[in-house]
Formats: sequence, structure tokens, C-alpha cells
Amino acid sequence: MRRFICAVLMCGAALLSCAQQSSYDEGLNMLQSGNYIEAFKCFGSLAKEGNGDAQYQLGLMYLDGLGMKSNPEEAAYWFRRAARNGHALAQFEIGYCFATGTGVQQDLRIAGEWYWRAAEQGDADAAFYLARLYRDGVGMPRDIEKARYYYTRAAKAGIPEAEAELKDLPAPAKRPRRK
Repeated sequence: MRRFICAVLMCGAALLSCAQQSSYDEGLNMLQSGNYIEAFKCFGSLAKEGNGDAQYQLGLMYLDGLGMKSNPEEAAYWFRRAARNGHALAQFEIGYCFATGTGVQQDLRIAGEWYWRAAEQGDADAAFYLARLYRDGVGMPRDIEKARYYYTRAAKAGIPEAEAELKDLPAPAKRPRRK
């Protein structure tokens, strides 16, 4: 009997997941066709259920003013919720919000924390911006080697500005030779 109940619960969870994905895809289709009101409805219900992708999309809609007046505070709210769910793109976006003071009070230390989380998930833009913070010692201690590390990651991911800024960093310190 327990196995049956577990199987029923697992099937229910799988159906819910499929329904969420279907609703999310529907929201994306609505967004791409310019039907912002319906997209907002799809993403809104999923976002309230904790769907990180939908939370991120709501953040973008609020930021860009798609189907509504732009609302940076609401955008930052949804980016932060998605970021806390581990959504790398949202982690970059909330980092950028904190770096620029968009919808939140500017705080470069918090921006660096979010950039770091996104960079560790492979977000090249986050690695690039994090490298700049380390290079300049803004929001965190200046660390040229960490800047070099993150610029290198961003450059390998195809960000040409990262390669240019990497070349402008001072050469690494030479280790003294032991005799």
C-alpha cells in the first residue's frame, strides 16, 4: 500500500511539474507574440508557486515595462526571489541592480556576492563584472589575481572586453627563486 501511495504522489508531482513547464512555455509564447498581459498571468501564478524561471521572467517584464509601466523595485524583488532559488541569470540581474542602484539601494558588496554566485554557475557576464570589482577593489578588497581569474573565465566564454581588460592588468608577481 505504501508503494502505491508513493507512486501516486510521485506521479502527481511529475504531472504538476509538466503542467508548470507547459504553463511556462505558454507564457514564453505569449511574451514572444507581444501578448504581455497573458504572459504576465502565466508567469505570475508560477512565480508565486516558487518557479525560478517565471520569477526571472517577471523581473524582466517589470524592468523593461512590458505590458505595464517599468517598475525597477518590483523587478528587483522578483530577480531576488529567483536568485535565491539558484537562477544564475537572476543572480546576475540582482547583482547588476545592486551595482547600479536599480530598484534597490546601491551596494557594491552585495552586487559582488550575487555576481560571484552567478559566475560560479558559469555566467560569463557575472564573471566579467566580478573581475572588475576585484580589479578596482570596489565592494571588496582589491585582488588582481582574482580579477585575472574571472576575466580569464569571461574571455574563454567569448566576452571580448574581458580579453582586452585582462591584457591591461599588471603582470603577475614573479615568485622569488630559492637557492
